[in-house]
Amino acid sequence: LVPEKFAEITRWGRLDQVQDGIRAATAAGLKVKINAVALKGFNEAELFPLLDWCGAQTQATLGFVLMDALERDEIEYWLFGGWAVDFYVGRVTRPHSDVDIAGWLDDVPRITELLTNHGWRHAPYPDEDGGTGYERDDIRLELTYLVRRDDGHVVIPLHDREATWPTGAFGSDRRELEGVRARLVGLDALVSGK
Repeated sequence: LVPEKFAEITRWGRLDQVQDGIRAATAAGLKVKINAVALKGFNEAELFPLLDWCGAQTQATLGFVLMDALERDEIEYWLFGGWAVDFYVGRVTRPHSDVDIAGWLDDVPRITELLTNHGWRHAPYPDEDGGTGYERDDIRLELTYLVRRDDGHVVIPLHDREATWPTGAFGSDRRELEGVRARLVGLDALVSGK
């Protein structure tokens, strides 16, 4: 993951070009195998960061493809959680266990159809409340349901109550990460939820 070391080991390679190619291939649905050479005293400390990067790329690519599909189908969504933090920061900060998005409850049938058409399977938890989960290729997507009340407040409808989001959480804030634009939960709401 250090461009100078990568160039020295490969004798020609540019790390940024190879990473872009990996992202493009996975976005196109191709399976990618990463080969790594560990050289004692040179790059062995990079093996675990490389594994983290590979996992993040798979999750990011699937999440990015999904967000692009939601945009094309004009389905409103907002990314929140760890990936939203990464979009605000402008880089992948750590491996993530899932991708969190919020969408209108009325759009759930359209979202479900879109996910199913893109190879995701419904994978609800037995005790889920206020949303549901989907999985694809060992990646978990958490979909949180949103409802706008008559007074304008946005809530998550739970079995026995509503959870209210901060005012202004669901605007049009967009950021770009690795060439992908996503609509994000407002930064103030994201920070207050962490």
